Amino acid sequence: MDMLVRASGIVILAVILCAVLKKENPAMAVLLCLGAVCAVLAAAAEQISAVVTAAEEMAENAGISSAVSSAIWKTVAISVVTKLASSVCADGGQASAAAVIELAGCGAAVAAALPLMETVLDMVGVLL
Repeated sequence: MDMLVRASGIVILAVILCAVLKKENPAMAVLLCLGAVCAVLAAAAEQISAVVTAAEEMAENAGISSAVSSAIWKTVAISVVTKLASSVCADGGQASAAAVIELAGCGAAVAAALPLMETVLDMVGVLL
């Protein structure tokens, strides 16, 4: 909870400063936005690490192979990075770059999820 309050404060302050800076210096506003994103990710790193560790332990206890859980985590990470990069591009006024990043992120997510899809299709094949 404490991390969320700090992150919210950082983001609100950054949004206000970006709104002021955007008129005079749009490039600086984008850099400030990137700095805020990095600060929030650094603040959340410990909690994210704890969640990943707990989820990996649960997957191991449930007998889920590491290939499947790895594919899930890669896909989640790709979606987060894609969303952040796309939002920064959109905030910087580069809608076409944001769209290309989203397209590349979709392709990367599908590629990362292929082992998971293969496992599901094998299960379906066994049932049929």
